[in-house]
Amino acid sequence: MSSQPPHARPRHPVVEAQLAHRASHAQMRVADAITAFAGSMPFVNLHAVAFAHDFVEQEIELKTNTELTREIHLLTTELHRRLVTDQPTSRS
Repeated sequence: MSSQPPHARPRHPVVEAQLAHRASHAQMRVADAITAFAGSMPFVNLHAVAFAHDFVEQEIELKTNTELTREIHLLTTELHRRLVTDQPTSRS
């Protein structure tokens, strides 16, 4: 009794025994199904799309942070100018 299709190459009996053992346990079947999906092109495509949407969001966030940093720099420069140049110098 073999679980392989007729056109497949014959497998070693130890391999057949291991496959039968894995097929007999639900947890092993679930793990094998997850592994099969994780190694498939639909899985790769799904992640490529997800990371592309994340990339776009990260680019927007980076631009926003850059604008905020520039504004902080301008405000800090103006504050420094006012505090340093507008104060009277005290001489004893």
